[in-house]
Amino acid sequence: MKQKHLFALPLIVLTACNMGNSYQVVCEMPADIELADSTWAYICTYEAGTRDRVYTDSALVQNNKVAISGQIDGSEVRRFEVGYKTKLYANFILEKGIIFIDIEKKIGTGTPLNDALVACQTAVDSVEKVASERYDAVVKDSAISDDDRNEKLAAIFSEYDNGVLSIAHATLEGNTNNALGRYVFWQDIAYSDGMTPETYKQELSKAGEYIASFGPIKGITKRYEALAATQPGTQYVDFTIPHGNLDGSEAKLSDYVGKGKLILVDMWASWCGPCRRAMPYIREVYDKYAGDKFDVVSVAVWDERQKSIDAVPALGMTWHQIYEAESIPTELYGVNGIPHIMLIAPDGTIIARGLNNKVLDLWVSSELKKLE
Repeated sequence: MKQKHLFALPLIVLTACNMGNSYQVVCEMPADIELADSTWAYICTYEAGTRDRVYTDSALVQNNKVAISGQIDGSEVRRFEVGYKTKLYANFILEKGIIFIDIEKKIGTGTPLNDALVACQTAVDSVEKVASERYDAVVKDSAISDDDRNEKLAAIFSEYDNGVLSIAHATLEGNTNNALGRYVFWQDIAYSDGMTPETYKQELSKAGEYIASFGPIKGITKRYEALAATQPGTQYVDFTIPHGNLDGSEAKLSDYVGKGKLILVDMWASWCGPCRRAMPYIREVYDKYAGDKFDVVSVAVWDERQKSIDAVPALGMTWHQIYEAESIPTELYGVNGIPHIMLIAPDGTIIARGLNNKVLDLWVSSELKKLE
Protein backbone atom coordinates (compact mmCIF):
# COMPACT_ATOMS: atom_id res chain seq x y z
CA MET A 1 0.00 0.00 0.00
CA LYS A 2 1.21 3.51 -0.71
CA GLN A 3 1.47 5.53 2.47
CA LYS A 4 0.50 9.20 2.62
CA HIS A 5 1.69 11.47 5.39
CA LEU A 6 -0.79 14.26 6.07
CA PHE A 7 0.77 17.15 7.93
CA ALA A 8 -0.59 20.67 7.48
CA LEU A 9 -3.63 19.51 5.54
CA PRO A 10 -6.97 18.94 7.26
CA LEU A 11 -7.11 15.47 8.74
CA ILE A 12 -9.93 14.31 6.47
CA VAL A 13 -9.14 14.80 2.79
CA LEU A 14 -11.30 12.10 1.24
CA THR A 15 -15.02 12.42 0.68
CA ALA A 16 -17.45 9.55 0.92
CA CYS A 17 -18.95 10.22 -2.50
CA ASN A 18 -15.61 9.95 -4.27
CA MET A 19 -13.84 7.16 -2.42
CA GLY A 20 -14.36 4.11 -4.63
CA ASN A 21 -12.34 1.41 -2.86
CA SER A 22 -10.27 3.94 -0.94
CA TYR A 23 -9.93 3.99 2.80
CA GLN A 24 -8.54 6.51 5.23
CA VAL A 25 -7.68 5.55 8.80
CA VAL A 26 -7.48 8.64 10.99
CA CYS A 27 -6.65 9.12 14.65
CA GLU A 28 -6.32 12.13 16.90
CA MET A 29 -4.43 11.42 20.09
CA PRO A 30 -5.94 12.53 23.41
CA ALA A 31 -4.17 15.59 24.82
CA ASP A 32 -2.97 13.70 27.90
CA ILE A 33 -1.00 11.17 25.83
CA GLU A 34 2.57 12.37 25.42
CA LEU A 35 4.35 11.04 22.36
CA ALA A 36 8.05 11.12 21.63
CA ASP A 37 9.25 13.13 18.66
CA SER A 38 9.06 11.30 15.35
CA THR A 39 6.45 8.80 16.60
CA TRP A 40 4.99 6.67 13.83
CA ALA A 41 1.60 5.03 13.58
CA TYR A 42 1.28 1.64 11.92
CA ILE A 43 -1.30 -0.67 10.43
CA CYS A 44 -0.54 -4.36 10.72
CA THR A 45 -2.21 -7.59 9.73
CA TYR A 46 -3.01 -10.70 11.76
CA GLU A 47 -2.98 -13.04 8.76
CA ALA A 48 0.15 -14.83 10.02
CA GLY A 49 -1.29 -15.08 13.54
CA THR A 50 -1.42 -12.93 16.65
CA ARG A 51 2.28 -13.22 17.49
CA ASP A 52 3.63 -12.79 13.96
CA ARG A 53 1.92 -9.57 12.97
CA VAL A 54 3.04 -8.05 9.65
CA TYR A 55 3.30 -4.27 9.40
CA THR A 56 1.81 -3.11 6.12
CA ASP A 57 1.58 0.68 6.29
CA SER A 58 2.65 3.65 8.39
CA ALA A 59 2.54 7.41 8.81
CA LEU A 60 4.21 9.97 11.05
CA VAL A 61 2.15 11.40 13.90
CA GLN A 62 2.26 15.20 13.90
CA ASN A 63 0.42 17.56 16.22
CA ASN A 64 -1.11 14.45 17.82
CA LYS A 65 -2.86 13.58 14.54
CA VAL A 66 -2.25 10.94 11.92
CA ALA A 67 -3.94 9.58 8.80
CA ILE A 68 -3.11 6.60 6.61
CA SER A 69 -4.76 6.12 3.21
CA GLY A 70 -4.91 3.31 0.70
CA GLN A 71 -7.06 1.01 -1.44
CA ILE A 72 -8.85 -2.17 -0.42
CA ASP A 73 -11.19 -4.74 -1.90
CA GLY A 74 -13.57 -6.19 0.68
CA SER A 75 -12.65 -6.06 4.36
CA GLU A 76 -9.83 -7.25 6.60
CA VAL A 77 -9.13 -7.39 10.34
CA ARG A 78 -6.33 -4.99 11.18
CA ARG A 79 -4.48 -3.51 14.14
CA PHE A 80 -3.65 0.21 14.44
CA GLU A 81 -0.61 0.97 16.62
CA VAL A 82 0.92 4.24 17.76
CA GLY A 83 4.60 3.52 18.27
CA TYR A 84 6.11 0.16 17.43
CA LYS A 85 4.62 -2.74 19.43
CA THR A 86 3.18 -0.56 22.19
CA LYS A 87 0.03 -0.65 24.30
CA LEU A 88 -1.42 2.21 22.23
CA TYR A 89 -3.42 0.18 19.76
CA ALA A 90 -6.89 -0.60 18.47
CA ASN A 91 -8.20 -3.59 16.57
CA PHE A 92 -10.50 -2.54 13.75
CA ILE A 93 -11.87 -3.56 10.38
CA LEU A 94 -10.16 -2.13 7.34
CA GLU A 95 -12.76 -1.41 4.64
CA LYS A 96 -13.52 1.39 2.23
CA GLY A 97 -14.50 4.66 3.84
CA ILE A 98 -13.19 6.93 6.55
CA ILE A 99 -12.37 5.03 9.73
CA PHE A 100 -11.93 6.93 12.97
CA ILE A 101 -9.69 5.27 15.56
CA ASP A 102 -10.40 5.91 19.23
CA ILE A 103 -7.12 4.86 20.80
CA GLU A 104 -8.49 5.08 24.35
CA LYS A 105 -11.49 2.86 23.71
CA LYS A 106 -9.47 0.73 21.27
CA ILE A 107 -12.14 0.82 18.59
CA GLY A 108 -12.72 2.04 15.05
CA THR A 109 -15.92 3.76 13.89
CA GLY A 110 -17.40 5.44 10.83
CA THR A 111 -17.87 2.51 8.44
CA PRO A 112 -20.60 -0.17 8.41
CA LEU A 113 -18.60 -3.15 9.68
CA ASN A 114 -16.73 -1.13 12.30
CA ASP A 115 -19.98 0.33 13.62
CA ALA A 116 -21.50 -3.16 13.72
CA LEU A 117 -18.47 -4.40 15.63
CA VAL A 118 -18.82 -1.59 18.17
CA ALA A 119 -22.50 -2.48 18.61
CA CYS A 120 -21.55 -6.10 19.25
CA GLN A 121 -18.86 -5.12 21.74
CA THR A 122 -21.24 -2.75 23.53
CA ALA A 123 -23.78 -5.54 23.93
CA VAL A 124 -21.09 -7.88 25.26
CA ASP A 125 -19.94 -5.19 27.70
CA SER A 126 -23.50 -4.88 29.01
CA VAL A 127 -23.70 -8.62 29.66
CA GLU A 128 -20.31 -8.49 31.39
CA LYS A 129 -21.39 -5.57 33.59
CA VAL A 130 -24.47 -7.44 34.81
CA ALA A 131 -22.44 -10.58 35.47
CA SER A 132 -19.79 -8.59 37.33
CA GLU A 133 -22.38 -6.95 39.57
CA ARG A 134 -23.98 -10.30 40.36
CA TYR A 135 -20.56 -11.83 41.00
CA ASP A 136 -19.62 -9.11 43.49
CA ALA A 137 -22.94 -9.49 45.31
CA VAL A 138 -22.50 -13.25 45.72
CA VAL A 139 -18.88 -12.94 46.85
CA LYS A 140 -19.86 -10.37 49.50
CA ASP A 141 -22.86 -12.37 50.74
CA SER A 142 -21.71 -13.76 54.11
CA ALA A 143 -25.06 -15.46 54.75
CA ILE A 144 -24.53 -18.30 52.26
CA SER A 145 -22.32 -21.36 52.55
CA ASP A 146 -19.21 -21.89 50.44
CA ASP A 147 -20.96 -24.64 48.47
CA ASP A 148 -23.93 -22.37 47.71
CA ARG A 149 -21.59 -19.54 46.78
CA ASN A 150 -19.64 -21.74 44.37
CA GLU A 151 -22.87 -22.99 42.83
CA LYS A 152 -24.17 -19.46 42.34
CA LEU A 153 -20.87 -18.28 40.86
CA ALA A 154 -20.81 -21.21 38.45
CA ALA A 155 -24.32 -20.26 37.32
CA ILE A 156 -23.27 -16.64 36.78
CA PHE A 157 -20.27 -17.69 34.68
CA SER A 158 -22.45 -20.02 32.63
CA GLU A 159 -25.11 -17.37 32.00
CA TYR A 160 -22.45 -14.82 31.06
CA ASP A 161 -20.83 -17.25 28.64
CA ASN A 162 -24.17 -18.10 27.03
CA GLY A 163 -25.07 -14.42 26.80
CA VAL A 164 -21.86 -13.55 24.96
CA LEU A 165 -22.25 -16.52 22.62
CA SER A 166 -25.82 -15.47 21.82
CA ILE A 167 -24.66 -11.97 20.84
CA ALA A 168 -21.75 -13.36 18.84
CA HIS A 169 -23.94 -15.84 16.96
CA ALA A 170 -26.43 -13.10 16.10
CA THR A 171 -23.61 -10.90 14.79
CA LEU A 172 -22.02 -13.76 12.91
CA GLU A 173 -25.23 -14.46 10.99
CA GLY A 174 -24.83 -12.92 7.56
CA ASN A 175 -21.17 -12.01 8.20
CA THR A 176 -19.36 -15.31 7.75
CA ASN A 177 -17.63 -14.03 4.60
CA ASN A 178 -16.27 -10.74 5.90
CA ALA A 179 -13.89 -9.39 8.53
CA LEU A 180 -16.64 -8.76 11.07
CA GLY A 181 -17.41 -12.47 11.19
CA ARG A 182 -13.74 -13.33 11.54
CA TYR A 183 -13.20 -10.90 14.38
CA VAL A 184 -16.32 -11.86 16.35
CA PHE A 185 -15.59 -15.57 16.02
CA TRP A 186 -12.00 -14.96 17.14
CA GLN A 187 -12.77 -12.81 20.17
CA ASP A 188 -16.21 -13.91 21.38
CA ILE A 189 -16.64 -17.53 20.30
CA ALA A 190 -13.22 -19.17 20.09
CA TYR A 191 -12.21 -17.82 23.51
CA SER A 192 -15.46 -18.70 25.22
CA ASP A 193 -14.71 -20.03 28.72
CA GLY A 194 -16.98 -23.02 28.30
CA MET A 195 -15.52 -24.09 24.96
CA THR A 196 -14.21 -27.64 24.63
CA PRO A 197 -12.38 -29.21 21.69
CA GLU A 198 -15.64 -30.87 20.67
CA THR A 199 -17.83 -27.76 20.85
CA TYR A 200 -15.12 -25.67 19.17
CA LYS A 201 -15.04 -28.09 16.25
CA GLN A 202 -18.80 -27.75 15.89
CA GLU A 203 -18.67 -23.95 16.04
CA LEU A 204 -15.89 -23.79 13.45
CA SER A 205 -17.75 -26.10 11.11
CA LYS A 206 -20.81 -23.82 11.22
CA ALA A 207 -18.69 -20.69 10.75
CA GLY A 208 -17.22 -21.88 7.45
CA GLU A 209 -13.90 -21.95 5.63
CA TYR A 210 -13.41 -18.18 5.31
CA ILE A 211 -13.35 -17.77 9.08
CA ALA A 212 -11.40 -21.01 9.59
CA SER A 213 -8.62 -19.72 7.29
CA PHE A 214 -7.99 -16.56 9.37
CA GLY A 215 -4.52 -16.57 10.96
CA PRO A 216 -5.53 -16.29 14.65
CA ILE A 217 -8.29 -18.86 14.15
CA LYS A 218 -5.85 -21.32 12.61
CA GLY A 219 -3.66 -20.92 15.70
CA ILE A 220 -6.61 -21.50 18.03
CA THR A 221 -7.71 -24.52 16.01
CA LYS A 222 -4.24 -26.00 16.34
CA ARG A 223 -4.41 -25.46 20.11
CA TYR A 224 -7.78 -27.21 20.41
CA GLU A 225 -6.47 -30.12 18.32
CA ALA A 226 -3.50 -30.42 20.68
CA LEU A 227 -5.83 -30.18 23.65
CA ALA A 228 -8.04 -32.96 22.25
CA ALA A 229 -4.99 -35.18 21.68
CA THR A 230 -3.80 -34.76 25.28
CA GLN A 231 -7.02 -34.98 27.28
CA PRO A 232 -7.15 -37.08 30.45
CA GLY A 233 -7.08 -40.75 29.50
CA THR A 234 -4.64 -40.27 26.61
CA GLN A 235 -0.94 -41.05 26.63
CA TYR A 236 1.38 -38.14 27.40
CA VAL A 237 3.26 -36.50 24.52
CA ASP A 238 7.02 -36.35 24.96
CA PHE A 239 9.10 -33.30 24.08
CA THR A 240 12.80 -32.48 23.92
CA ILE A 241 14.36 -29.21 25.08
CA PRO A 242 17.90 -28.77 23.66
CA HIS A 243 19.37 -27.02 26.72
CA GLY A 244 16.70 -27.92 29.23
CA ASN A 245 18.93 -29.10 32.07
CA LEU A 246 20.76 -26.71 34.38
CA ASP A 247 24.12 -27.77 32.90
CA GLY A 248 22.87 -26.97 29.40
CA SER A 249 22.38 -30.56 28.31
CA GLU A 250 19.28 -31.88 26.59
CA ALA A 251 16.18 -32.58 28.67
CA LYS A 252 13.08 -34.60 27.84
CA LEU A 253 9.79 -35.00 29.61
CA SER A 254 10.35 -38.76 29.28
CA ASP A 255 13.37 -38.38 31.57
CA TYR A 256 10.78 -38.29 34.35
CA VAL A 257 7.41 -39.45 32.99
CA GLY A 258 6.47 -43.05 32.19
CA LYS A 259 9.10 -44.55 34.48
CA GLY A 260 6.85 -46.07 37.13
CA LYS A 261 6.12 -42.97 39.23
CA LEU A 262 3.10 -40.71 39.55
CA ILE A 263 4.37 -37.37 38.19
CA LEU A 264 3.05 -33.87 38.75
CA VAL A 265 4.07 -31.63 35.83
CA ASP A 266 3.96 -27.87 36.38
CA MET A 267 4.31 -25.44 33.44
CA TRP A 268 5.32 -22.06 34.83
CA ALA A 269 7.30 -18.82 34.30
CA SER A 270 9.23 -16.59 36.69
CA TRP A 271 7.22 -13.49 35.72
CA CYS A 272 3.86 -15.21 36.30
CA GLY A 273 2.20 -14.19 39.58
CA PRO A 274 -0.25 -17.12 39.72
CA CYS A 275 2.67 -19.48 39.02
CA ARG A 276 4.54 -18.11 42.01
CA ARG A 277 1.46 -18.39 44.20
CA ALA A 278 1.12 -22.05 43.20
CA MET A 279 4.60 -22.99 44.42
CA PRO A 280 3.73 -23.39 48.15
CA TYR A 281 0.99 -25.87 47.20
CA ILE A 282 3.34 -27.82 44.93
CA ARG A 283 6.06 -27.75 47.58
CA GLU A 284 3.57 -29.09 50.13
CA VAL A 285 2.68 -32.17 48.06
CA TYR A 286 6.33 -32.68 47.10
CA ASP A 287 7.53 -32.59 50.70
CA LYS A 288 4.67 -34.84 51.77
CA TYR A 289 4.68 -37.52 49.06
CA ALA A 290 7.95 -37.47 47.07
CA GLY A 291 9.65 -40.84 46.98
CA ASP A 292 9.52 -44.14 45.14
CA LYS A 293 5.97 -43.56 43.90
CA PHE A 294 5.71 -39.79 43.35
CA ASP A 295 7.78 -36.94 41.96
CA VAL A 296 7.45 -33.42 40.55
CA VAL A 297 8.96 -31.71 37.50
CA SER A 298 8.51 -28.03 36.67
CA VAL A 299 8.85 -26.88 33.06
CA ALA A 300 9.77 -23.21 32.51
CA VAL A 301 7.87 -21.86 29.49
CA TRP A 302 7.66 -18.41 27.86
CA ASP A 303 10.57 -17.22 30.00
CA GLU A 304 14.23 -16.23 29.86
CA ARG A 305 16.55 -19.00 30.97
CA GLN A 306 18.47 -17.04 33.62
CA LYS A 307 15.31 -15.56 35.14
CA SER A 308 13.90 -19.08 35.57
CA ILE A 309 17.16 -20.30 37.09
CA ASP A 310 17.26 -17.39 39.54
CA ALA A 311 13.62 -17.90 40.58
CA VAL A 312 13.95 -21.62 41.41
CA PRO A 313 15.86 -21.28 44.72
CA ALA A 314 13.97 -18.10 45.64
CA LEU A 315 10.68 -20.00 45.36
CA GLY A 316 11.94 -23.11 47.14
CA MET A 317 11.54 -25.33 44.07
CA THR A 318 13.67 -28.26 45.24
CA TRP A 319 12.33 -30.74 42.68
CA HIS A 320 13.27 -31.48 39.04
CA GLN A 321 13.43 -28.59 36.56
CA ILE A 322 13.37 -28.25 32.79
CA TYR A 323 14.51 -24.79 31.64
CA GLU A 324 14.11 -22.75 28.46
CA ALA A 325 11.22 -24.79 27.10
CA GLU A 326 9.73 -21.68 25.45
CA SER A 327 6.44 -22.64 23.72
CA ILE A 328 7.29 -26.23 22.82
CA PRO A 329 5.29 -27.88 25.66
CA THR A 330 2.42 -25.38 25.55
CA GLU A 331 1.86 -25.93 21.84
CA LEU A 332 2.01 -29.72 22.19
CA TYR A 333 -0.51 -29.69 25.02
CA GLY A 334 -2.72 -26.83 23.82
CA VAL A 335 -1.97 -24.72 26.89
CA ASN A 336 -3.31 -21.17 26.72
CA GLY A 337 -2.36 -19.95 30.19
CA ILE A 338 -0.06 -20.74 33.08
CA PRO A 339 0.40 -22.19 35.59
CA HIS A 340 -0.79 -25.39 33.98
CA ILE A 341 -0.54 -28.39 36.30
CA MET A 342 -0.96 -31.97 35.11
CA LEU A 343 -0.92 -35.30 36.88
CA ILE A 344 0.46 -38.23 34.88
CA ALA A 345 0.17 -41.90 35.86
CA PRO A 346 3.18 -44.23 36.23
CA ASP A 347 2.46 -45.71 32.79
CA GLY A 348 2.35 -42.26 31.12
CA THR A 349 -1.43 -41.87 30.97
CA ILE A 350 -2.63 -38.32 31.63
CA ILE A 351 -4.86 -38.44 34.70
CA ALA A 352 -5.86 -34.78 35.06
CA ARG A 353 -5.02 -31.35 33.63
CA GLY A 354 -5.45 -27.76 34.72
CA LEU A 355 -5.45 -28.67 38.40
CA ASN A 356 -6.30 -26.01 40.95
CA ASN A 357 -3.79 -25.35 43.74
CA LYS A 358 -6.19 -26.35 46.50
CA VAL A 359 -6.97 -29.78 45.06
CA LEU A 360 -3.41 -30.92 44.44
CA ASP A 361 -3.11 -32.81 47.72
CA LEU A 362 -6.47 -34.48 47.19
CA TRP A 363 -5.55 -35.65 43.68
CA VAL A 364 -2.08 -36.86 44.59
CA SER A 365 -3.15 -38.71 47.75
CA SER A 366 -6.08 -40.31 45.93
CA GLU A 367 -3.94 -41.54 43.03
CA LEU A 368 -1.22 -42.84 45.36
CA LYS A 369 -3.79 -44.90 47.26
CA LYS A 370 -4.70 -46.59 43.99
CA LEU A 371 -1.08 -47.67 43.63
CA GLU A 372 -0.95 -49.38 47.02
